Amino acid sequence: MLKIAQLQQKRASKTKAQEDLVKARKEGDGKFTDEQRTQFATLQTEIEALDADIAEERQIEDFEKRAAAQKGERKGGAKPKGEEAEKREITERASITKAFRSKGILEGAEKELNEIGIEANRAAGVETPDNARFTIPMSALRAQSVTGDSGEKGGQLVVDQTPRVQMPFQPATFLESLGATRLSGLTGGSIPLPVGQKYTMQWLAENAAITPQDKNFTGPELSPERLGGAVDISRRLILQSSPDVESLVRQMILRAYETSLNAAAINGAGSGNEPEGILNKAGIVLSSVTTAEAAKWEHVTELMGLIDAEDATELSRAYLMSPQLRAAFMSTKKDAGSGRFVMETRNELNGSNAAATSLVPTLTDNEVLIYGDFSKLFIGEWGAVSLLEDPYSASLSNAIRLVINSHAGVEIAQENAFSANKFITI
Repeated sequence: MLKIAQLQQKRASKTKAQEDLVKARKEGDGKFTDEQRTQFATLQTEIEALDADIAEERQIEDFEKRAAAQKGERKGGAKPKGEEAEKREITERASITKAFRSKGILEGAEKELNEIGIEANRAAGVETPDNARFTIPMSALRAQSVTGDSGEKGGQLVVDQTPRVQMPFQPATFLESLGATRLSGLTGGSIPLPVGQKYTMQWLAENAAITPQDKNFTGPELSPERLGGAVDISRRLILQSSPDVESLVRQMILRAYETSLNAAAINGAGSGNEPEGILNKAGIVLSSVTTAEAAKWEHVTELMGLIDAEDATELSRAYLMSPQLRAAFMSTKKDAGSGRFVMETRNELNGSNAAATSLVPTLTDNEVLIYGDFSKLFIGEWGAVSLLEDPYSASLSNAIRLVINSHAGVEIAQENAFSANKFITI
């Protein structure tokens, strides 16, 4: 935190220097001298670099907090005791790849983790397939991999020629970073998301009767839907005991899961078993722009004004767009005279958090900008992830096919917490 404070102090000093230059400009003939113009531009470049450094330090700080929480660490150095600490310790020792290397009954930490996953399914009312090889609690997929150990977690089993598997390029996922509400470990069926109606008061004569108001709590329900997939994994890769390979397998499963949730949250069709995403919700507040327009500052401020007019909360307001639209905003000037750009850092726009992902679609060749309070976007997770082994379908390629089943849902509690412009060109 100290480093962030130091960076913010440096940024404040440079902003003050810019303000002094602007003040001198106003007190003079209303124009910068060549030297002042150069100083202002240099300060702006330095401020942008500091913004990037601050954002990076915040990401590192968040990562360290999550890592400490996953390991059960506390500032005092003591680890929590009890059932949850025991589950975390089992998660750190268990190995997905080892579970699939064993041809017989699961043993040790793998058996214990499987039992935790089955219990999570039972509590959630989700059926564990009879032929499931391994059932993994959601928390185990998000846990850090075992690295840097002295051997008790399998580090001594690492082979000399561990394959250097390259992770595929994946769309950026945004849900939690923008403040979406994730509910894990849910049990039973659908979860109601009640929304209260506004109450008003009356101005009355001294003895006049108050008109009572009958307001209902209504709202959508967050429902579990089956989310499944299949992936072929080389038998040679499964045979590796490397913690890096173990981490890779977990990452691939989790990444596919998170990408599916993100895609549904943004543009899910709402038909079949797919949740309905932000762009297909009838109640979101749409921009007044209905024909294609080149990206400009007014597109950004209009959406903010629309959400302000709805009296929406400001818990986790943010902008969401495609990488192409972000690049366009970063090269588009706000106006003819200020020299400022619509978007001057990668992760902030108009004073709010901002994210870009290729999961934001183009609609009839137009870019889309979304703004809203992402705390009103709910993600639900029921039970554990079940892995089934199909040893035959990919046998000609010397691979095994992992069939993955989970139960999750996405729902927006209040549609008017979100606005969108679907007619921006770049």
